[in-house]
Amino acid sequence: MTCEEFREHLSAFLDGEVAAELRRAMTAHTAECDRCRREMEWMVRSVEVVATGLPVLEPPPRLWEAIAREIQPPPRLSFWERLFTGRRVVFAAAAAAVVVLAVLGTGVWWLSRQPLDERMFQHELSAYMQQRQAVVGQGSPFHVQEAKTPADEKKQENPFSGYLRPAAGNPFKEAE
Repeated sequence: MTCEEFREHLSAFLDGEVAAELRRAMTAHTAECDRCRREMEWMVRSVEVVATGLPVLEPPPRLWEAIAREIQPPPRLSFWERLFTGRRVVFAAAAAAVVVLAVLGTGVWWLSRQPLDERMFQHELSAYMQQRQAVVGQGSPFHVQEAKTPADEKKQENPFSGYLRPAAGNPFKEAE
Protein backbone atom coordinates (compact mmCIF):
# COMPACT_ATOMS: atom_id res chain seq x y z
CA MET A 1 0.00 0.00 0.00
CA THR A 2 1.29 3.47 -0.83
CA CYS A 3 1.14 6.52 1.42
CA GLU A 4 -1.34 8.20 -0.92
CA GLU A 5 -3.73 5.24 -0.73
CA PHE A 6 -3.35 5.24 3.07
CA ARG A 7 -4.25 8.95 3.33
CA GLU A 8 -7.17 8.43 0.97
CA HIS A 9 -8.73 5.76 3.24
CA LEU A 10 -7.59 7.14 6.64
CA SER A 11 -10.88 8.85 7.57
CA ALA A 12 -12.92 5.74 6.72
CA PHE A 13 -10.37 3.62 8.66
CA LEU A 14 -10.79 5.75 11.81
CA ASP A 15 -14.60 5.60 11.47
CA GLY A 16 -14.45 1.79 11.11
CA GLU A 17 -15.97 1.84 7.63
CA VAL A 18 -13.33 -0.13 5.70
CA ALA A 19 -13.36 -3.81 4.78
CA ALA A 20 -11.30 -6.26 6.86
CA GLU A 21 -8.72 -6.79 4.09
CA LEU A 22 -8.14 -3.05 3.70
CA ARG A 23 -7.94 -2.63 7.49
CA ARG A 24 -5.16 -5.28 7.63
CA ALA A 25 -3.27 -3.60 4.78
CA MET A 26 -3.50 -0.18 6.49
CA THR A 27 -2.37 -1.58 9.84
CA ALA A 28 0.61 -3.25 8.13
CA HIS A 29 1.47 0.02 6.41
CA THR A 30 1.47 1.97 9.71
CA ALA A 31 3.90 -0.61 11.16
CA GLU A 32 6.31 0.08 8.27
CA CYS A 33 5.80 3.84 7.62
CA ASP A 34 6.50 6.24 10.51
CA ARG A 35 5.08 9.25 8.69
CA CYS A 36 1.67 7.60 8.09
CA ARG A 37 1.61 6.23 11.67
CA ARG A 38 2.22 9.76 13.10
CA GLU A 39 -0.50 11.17 10.83
CA MET A 40 -2.94 8.49 12.03
CA GLU A 41 -2.08 9.15 15.72
CA TRP A 42 -2.53 12.89 15.20
CA MET A 43 -5.98 12.29 13.62
CA VAL A 44 -7.02 9.98 16.50
CA ARG A 45 -6.04 12.62 19.09
CA SER A 46 -7.85 15.37 17.16
CA VAL A 47 -11.04 13.33 17.06
CA GLU A 48 -10.77 12.59 20.81
CA VAL A 49 -10.26 16.28 21.67
CA VAL A 50 -13.23 17.33 19.61
CA ALA A 51 -15.42 14.52 21.00
CA THR A 52 -14.55 15.04 24.67
CA GLY A 53 -13.74 18.72 24.80
CA LEU A 54 -16.95 20.16 23.43
CA PRO A 55 -20.20 20.19 25.38
CA VAL A 56 -23.26 18.53 23.88
CA LEU A 57 -25.93 21.12 23.21
CA GLU A 58 -29.59 20.27 23.06
CA PRO A 59 -31.61 22.38 20.61
CA PRO A 60 -34.63 24.21 22.03
CA PRO A 61 -38.05 22.59 21.43
CA ARG A 62 -39.22 25.60 19.39
CA LEU A 63 -36.55 24.81 16.81
CA TRP A 64 -38.04 21.40 16.03
CA GLU A 65 -41.54 22.90 15.78
CA ALA A 66 -40.28 25.58 13.39
CA ILE A 67 -38.49 22.99 11.26
CA ALA A 68 -41.64 20.82 11.15
CA ARG A 69 -43.71 23.84 10.01
CA GLU A 70 -41.21 24.70 7.28
CA ILE A 71 -41.00 21.22 5.81
CA GLN A 72 -44.78 20.67 5.65
CA PRO A 73 -46.19 21.06 2.16
CA PRO A 74 -48.12 24.29 1.58
CA PRO A 75 -51.91 24.04 1.68
CA ARG A 76 -53.61 23.15 -1.60
CA LEU A 77 -55.06 26.27 -3.23
CA SER A 78 -58.08 26.33 -5.50
CA PHE A 79 -57.73 27.11 -9.20
CA TRP A 80 -58.76 30.76 -8.75
CA GLU A 81 -56.44 31.27 -5.76
CA ARG A 82 -53.52 29.87 -7.77
CA LEU A 83 -54.48 31.97 -10.78
CA PHE A 84 -54.49 35.25 -8.86
CA THR A 85 -51.30 34.80 -6.82
CA GLY A 86 -47.79 35.91 -7.68
CA ARG A 87 -46.62 36.05 -11.27
CA ARG A 88 -49.71 34.30 -12.50
CA VAL A 89 -51.73 37.48 -12.02
CA VAL A 90 -49.45 39.23 -14.47
CA PHE A 91 -49.67 36.30 -16.89
CA ALA A 92 -53.47 36.16 -16.64
CA ALA A 93 -53.75 39.92 -17.22
CA ALA A 94 -51.42 39.73 -20.22
CA ALA A 95 -53.38 36.82 -21.70
CA ALA A 96 -56.66 38.69 -21.22
CA ALA A 97 -55.18 41.79 -22.86
CA VAL A 98 -54.03 39.73 -25.86
CA VAL A 99 -57.51 38.22 -26.27
CA VAL A 100 -59.20 41.65 -26.01
CA LEU A 101 -56.79 43.16 -28.54
CA ALA A 102 -57.32 40.25 -30.92
CA VAL A 103 -61.11 40.63 -30.73
CA LEU A 104 -60.93 44.41 -31.17
CA GLY A 105 -58.46 44.11 -34.04
CA THR A 106 -60.66 41.57 -35.80
CA GLY A 107 -63.70 43.84 -35.37
CA VAL A 108 -61.89 46.89 -36.73
CA TRP A 109 -60.59 44.89 -39.66
CA TRP A 110 -64.05 43.49 -40.39
CA LEU A 111 -65.67 46.92 -40.29
CA SER A 112 -62.97 48.53 -42.41
CA ARG A 113 -63.33 46.00 -45.21
CA GLN A 114 -67.14 46.30 -45.57
CA PRO A 115 -67.16 49.28 -47.99
CA LEU A 116 -64.53 47.62 -50.16
CA ASP A 117 -66.57 44.42 -50.31
CA GLU A 118 -69.73 46.37 -51.20
CA ARG A 119 -67.90 48.20 -54.00
CA MET A 120 -66.55 44.93 -55.31
CA PHE A 121 -70.00 43.38 -55.09
CA GLN A 122 -71.53 46.29 -56.99
CA HIS A 123 -68.87 45.97 -59.69
CA GLU A 124 -69.50 42.23 -60.00
CA LEU A 125 -73.25 42.80 -60.04
CA SER A 126 -73.02 45.40 -62.82
CA ALA A 127 -70.74 43.09 -64.87
CA TYR A 128 -73.19 40.24 -64.37
CA MET A 129 -76.14 42.44 -65.38
CA GLN A 130 -74.35 43.57 -68.56
CA GLN A 131 -73.58 39.97 -69.44
CA ARG A 132 -77.14 38.92 -68.68
CA GLN A 133 -78.58 41.68 -70.87
CA ALA A 134 -76.28 40.63 -73.69
CA VAL A 135 -77.40 37.02 -73.37
CA VAL A 136 -81.08 37.96 -73.12
CA GLY A 137 -80.61 40.25 -76.12
CA GLN A 138 -79.79 37.16 -78.20
CA GLY A 139 -83.13 35.70 -77.37
CA SER A 140 -84.25 32.70 -75.41
CA PRO A 141 -83.50 29.25 -76.85
CA PHE A 142 -86.92 28.13 -75.61
CA HIS A 143 -88.76 30.93 -77.37
CA VAL A 144 -89.59 30.39 -81.02
CA GLN A 145 -88.62 33.39 -83.08
CA GLU A 146 -88.75 34.29 -86.67
CA ALA A 147 -86.06 32.75 -88.76
CA LYS A 148 -83.13 35.06 -89.21
CA THR A 149 -81.35 35.66 -92.39
CA PRO A 150 -77.63 34.99 -92.65
CA ALA A 151 -77.07 38.73 -92.94
CA ASP A 152 -78.78 39.30 -89.57
CA GLU A 153 -76.63 36.64 -87.91
CA LYS A 154 -73.43 38.31 -89.09
CA LYS A 155 -74.59 41.63 -87.68
CA GLN A 156 -75.28 40.15 -84.26
CA GLU A 157 -72.32 40.57 -81.97
CA ASN A 158 -71.12 37.82 -79.66
CA PRO A 159 -71.68 38.98 -76.02
CA PHE A 160 -68.45 37.25 -75.00
CA SER A 161 -66.29 38.80 -77.70
CA GLY A 162 -64.75 41.20 -75.15
CA TYR A 163 -63.39 38.24 -73.22
CA LEU A 164 -61.98 36.36 -76.23
CA ARG A 165 -58.36 36.61 -77.21
CA PRO A 166 -57.70 38.00 -80.69
CA ALA A 167 -55.18 35.25 -81.45
CA ALA A 168 -55.49 33.55 -84.85
CA GLY A 169 -55.70 30.06 -83.35
CA ASN A 170 -58.61 30.87 -81.02
CA PRO A 171 -61.37 28.29 -81.60
CA PHE A 172 -63.96 30.57 -79.98
CA LYS A 173 -63.34 33.48 -82.29
CA GLU A 174 -66.20 34.25 -84.64
CA ALA A 175 -65.72 33.54 -88.30
CA GLU A 176 -65.63 36.64 -90.47
